[in-house]
Amino acid sequence: MGIFSNKRAIILDLDGTLYYQIPVRLCMVLRLVLQCFLPDGLHTLRLIFAARKLYEQGLSDTERIAALAERFHISLEVVKSMIYMWMVEKPLPFIRLFRDRRLIADMEWARQCGIMLIVLSDYPTTEKLATIGFHPDAAYSAQELGCLKPCPDGLLRVLKDLELTPQDCLFIGDRMDKDGRLAEKIGMDYVMLPQYYCKRRLSYEMLGMRI
Repeated sequence: MGIFSNKRAIILDLDGTLYYQIPVRLCMVLRLVLQCFLPDGLHTLRLIFAARKLYEQGLSDTERIAALAERFHISLEVVKSMIYMWMVEKPLPFIRLFRDRRLIADMEWARQCGIMLIVLSDYPTTEKLATIGFHPDAAYSAQELGCLKPCPDGLLRVLKDLELTPQDCLFIGDRMDKDGRLAEKIGMDYVMLPQYYCKRRLSYEMLGMRI
């Protein structure tokens, strides 16, 4: 079973791992730039970039929405609607287009071998997992766990909930500063996949992936 040997579970990052995030971001930036030519388009662009920055600072949804509503002088409901539209709904077609089919297929094979599949993401997972057709045994987001990677508290809670140890698991991600550091903090084996398609395909060959 190659890199999956002696593992009871595989923990996967979502954004940038189960799909290629760079082309998705480029597509969304293009859509936002085109939006600037429409009424209030520049306003939308500024709000979405501010929303992402606040999220990465660890603010809760309530705090983030309140801060944006005050800063841009719009209602809480409008802010919630814009965030959902641009950060959840509109990226979905591109996420599906640029999903990592090879990794998803290999994970399904690992599941058939009795390995538990767990998704751990800094962002909401439900819509993204549905659109790429990947159904893990468990999925957790920073919203549920109360912390962003590489803080280990969330992952330690996941392991406790599922009765796993760090040695039982392999972490697969794409960012050393977040996924890799998180795994290192708790002593878990990990694999960091390149963010670019061609480099990732070469990594699969080196790792002895099944597909």
